Order: sequence, then C-alpha cells, then structure tokens
Amino acid sequence: MVEGVFSLDDAQEHITEEAVEKSAAHLIPAASVIAVTRVGLGKVAITSVPVAINQDLKALQPKRQVSAHYLLFALHNYTWQYVRYGQGSTVKGVRQEDLLNLEIPIPPLPIQGRIVEILQKADAIRRKRQETLGLADAILSAAFIKMFGDPGENSREFNITPLGEIADVRSGVTKGRKFGSKGTVEVPYLRVANVQDGYLNLSEIKTIEVLPDDIEKYRLKDGDVLMTEEGDPDKLGRGCIWRSEVKGCIHQNHVFRVRPDRSRLAPEYLAALLRTQYAKEYFLRCAKRTSNLASVNSTQVKAFPIPEPPLTLQQMFVSAVGQWEQIHRRLTDGLAESKRLFQGIIQQAFTGELTAAWEAAHADEISAEQAQRERLPQLVLLDFVRERQRRRPSEPVLITSLMKYAFLLQKEGTTGQTFYYFVPYKYGPFARELYQDLEALAAEGFISVTESDEERTEIALDPSKETTVQEVIAQLPESLRADVMRILEPYGSLSHNQLLATVYAKYPAFATMSRLRRQRSS
Repeated sequence: MVEGVFSLDDAQEHITEEAVEKSAAHLIPAASVIAVTRVGLGKVAITSVPVAINQDLKALQPKRQVSAHYLLFALHNYTWQYVRYGQGSTVKGVRQEDLLNLEIPIPPLPIQGRIVEILQKADAIRRKRQETLGLADAILSAAFIKMFGDPGENSREFNITPLGEIADVRSGVTKGRKFGSKGTVEVPYLRVANVQDGYLNLSEIKTIEVLPDDIEKYRLKDGDVLMTEEGDPDKLGRGCIWRSEVKGCIHQNHVFRVRPDRSRLAPEYLAALLRTQYAKEYFLRCAKRTSNLASVNSTQVKAFPIPEPPLTLQQMFVSAVGQWEQIHRRLTDGLAESKRLFQGIIQQAFTGELTAAWEAAHADEISAEQAQRERLPQLVLLDFVRERQRRRPSEPVLITSLMKYAFLLQKEGTTGQTFYYFVPYKYGPFARELYQDLEALAAEGFISVTESDEERTEIALDPSKETTVQEVIAQLPESLRADVMRILEPYGSLSHNQLLATVYAKYPAFATMSRLRRQRSS
C-alpha cells in the first residue's frame, strides 16, 4: 500500500472466532480498516480476512455509505490529524473516540470509487519502484555472499577480528546539555531516524547547539559507517556509509560513528556485512531489550566479530558497490518522485479537485449508480423474504431470521458486498440499517411488517405484488442473486430456532450478548 500504509492481506487465516473468544483479543471481520494507534502511530491497513487485534490497533468497519478502500486512503491523508491526539509520556497512543471524531469528506460511492481507482494506480507506480529498489538491494546482498561466502559459516576461513581493533568506534553528541554562559554554535546533526538499513534518509535534517570544540570531535568524514544504537529489534545495528551529503554534519549519541582502518577494512565491505543475517543475529543476542525497543552499547559494537578478507578482495567488492550505488541513486530518486506524485494526488482527492471535472461530465451516471447502490440491499432483502416464504410457507418470516440471512450473505457470499454493519446483540448479529431498508420496501407496498409482540416482528410479501416483486428482484446483479441462493441452499429450510442456533455455533463472537444463549446456559 501507500507510504505509511501497510497491508494485512497476509494475515493469519488460522485465527478462529472460537480461539479469540478465549483470549483478550478482538476478532475483526474482513474489509475492516485498521489504524495503528500506539507503536507505529499513524499507519493504516485494510483486512482481507478476519483477524485478531490487540490494544495497539483500532478497527473501523465502514458503513454502507463509505467504501473500505476510500476510508483507508482518507485516513492516510488525515494521518496528521489523529497523530496529534497521541497521548502518553513514553509510547504515544490515540483513543478510539478521538479517531472517530475525525472529519472526513464522504462523497457519493461512485465518486469514492473513482478516487480509489486513481489513487490505486498512482500507488501502483510507487510500489513497483519500491519493488525494483528491493531487487537492487537483493542483488548487492547476493554479490556479497558470492564473493565472501556466508559470514556465519566463514567457509573461506578468514581471520576473525573484533571491530574495535580495525576501526575507531565513537558515540555522538548528547542532546539537552546545559551550557550556561559558554558560547555555542548551531550545526546539523544525524539522528536515528536518518540512519536506515543500507541508506540515509535525509528528508529532514535537524540542528543542535554544541560547543565549538565539539564540532571537530563529532564531525563526520567521508567513508564513515554509521550505526544505530537503539530501535526496533529487527532494525538493531543497521548501518550505512556517510558520503559527506551535509556539510559540517555531526551525529547524535544514539548513532555510532565507525571509522574503519582502510588499510585493513573497506567501509563498503563493513556496511554490507552489517546487512547480513550474521550481523543482525549478533546484535540481537547481545542487545538490551525493553518492551518495544532494543539497544547495544559501544563495547558490544567494538566486539562485533569481523571476518577479515584480504584487502584486495574487499577492493573488488568496492568497485561493484560503486556501480550499484549509481543504480540505487537513480531508483531512489524515482521512488521519491512517485511518492511526491502520490501525495499531490491524494491531497487533491480530498479537496474535491481530483474528480471535479469527471463529476461534472458524469453527473447523470453518478446519480444513477448511487441510486442503484442504495437499492441493492433492499432487493436482496426482498429476495430473501420471497425465497424464505416459498421454502417454509407455513411459517412467517421473522425479522430476526432475515437479519441472519443478511449476515450470512456478508460472511459467506462471494461478491464481497458489505451492506450492513453488524454488532453482537440480544438475538445475535444485528444491523440497525436493515430496519430502514424494510421501511422503504413497506412504503412501496412490497411487504408488510407486523409486530405481534415486543419480541416478534413478522414480514410478509403482498400477494397482489408478486409479479412486480419478480420484476424488481430481476434487477439484482447475477452475482448477488447467486449469493442469495448460495446462502439459502444450506440455511433456507431451517426453522427459525435452527437458523439462530446454527449462526450462534458458527459465529460465536456475535452471540456473546444473546438472550437465548444465556437462557440455555443458565
């Protein structure tokens, strides 16, 4: 997905509702939008399968008037709004109510679809360039292994030397120092966020006040290898080469500066070694861990065992790296351009500029499609009522049964249509909007809705409208009509109580508030 957005398409499909009921996790249905509201604050995703989430995530299940993919892009565009709600002294968190208070423009569904189509195309360009950049990284890693072998096995029997013996390792300047009346100067400095795995992110360079003597002490030189002191465990010890990109730049104390003895160790060889599994496993073994972060100290960095190939072999690798860096630079520039393109388009999308001309040219089509979308769930209900009445003519069609059919259609249908937002209620899955659709059908005279008592609402087709009902139902797309039949095949002949029992057994997460279930268990 887009920058700052990750996909849960590969979520664990073995997670079951029964398992979730026994845990503290919450089961979220497919086509939900997930927002990271603690660690990784600001990222959003869309699910393609039911998943379990923890307290670091919040789930938004789009209602009928908004598509999940539109909401996904909208949240990405308005990330800055909900990130500012972050609270907490160490790990920032956002409450669900703050997330729900975001104001997001909701155009008609056809326009949402057009916006999503354009944004997905723009994002596809970015993803393709990202994939190409990943392939270039893989090529360099493969070249390293081919030339030096797996450093963990050291099959070529290179001498193993602690890094501190063939490189000068130093920590950087500490932030927040008090200088009193001493004169200071302001210089650019590198933070952990600038040092990525194999490259520098220089999109934001901050400055810091230091003493004049500190400039030379912490100044970076061309060919220095930069390593991070702390971060996510999988990113610990990541490093890259400094190429004097920013004049007069120094480094923070959470970034180690490693200055190799070039008569024994080439910076390019060291930087590539740091990207291997061998290096990652070493730093993970010796790291000090907290709840979400890991850190290493300078002693551990100096002790890092370096397989030391002959310098002539290292220089051959340096030549290959030079060619790779030129390609990598072009790919990186292309990726940055595609990100800028996407950001520009997404901003236009949510100000109305992106589709304004298209909306004006297709106003009648948009109106017709919007009316059809609003009509579809009503036609589905009408079809369910007719078929249920045909299969069990001696029984009235109860609204609770109809609710279960609509629920099963969304759970087990193949079209992926989401007409209703179901929540656990006293008779299992419940969606309030379904009542509005029944009222609309009753207003047209297709059905009658009768409340025989407080707990029993019966629905019946008007016999005089049978021909008209058939004509209206014929407007259903073939795929939806097939889905209705797919649900009625196993469930349409069940009695009301059998249907409820079956749904409760298959989807227990939606039966947690059921009165019938509590009565049976008591």
